[in-house]
Amino acid sequence: MNTATLRRPTGDELEREIEDIESRIHDENIRTTIQERMARARQPGAARVSHGEAFAQSRARLMDMLTAPVDG
Repeated sequence: MNTATLRRPTGDELEREIEDIESRIHDENIRTTIQERMARARQPGAARVSHGEAFAQSRARLMDMLTAPVDG
C-alpha cells in the first residue's frame, strides 16, 4: 500500500510556483512568435515590414480598439 501524501504548496510558495509557470508560458509564447515570424520572413516573396511600419500598424489596431463603440 502506498502511503505517500500529496503536498500542496500554499502562500508564498504557491505564488512563486504560479509566477514560474506564467514565466515559462510567456517565454514559450515569445519563442513561438519569433519562430513563426522567421518562417514567414524566409518564404519566397514574403513582404518585408520595417519596425516603423509594424509599430504604426500595431498603433492603428490599438486606436481602433480604443475608439470602437461599446455595446451596452
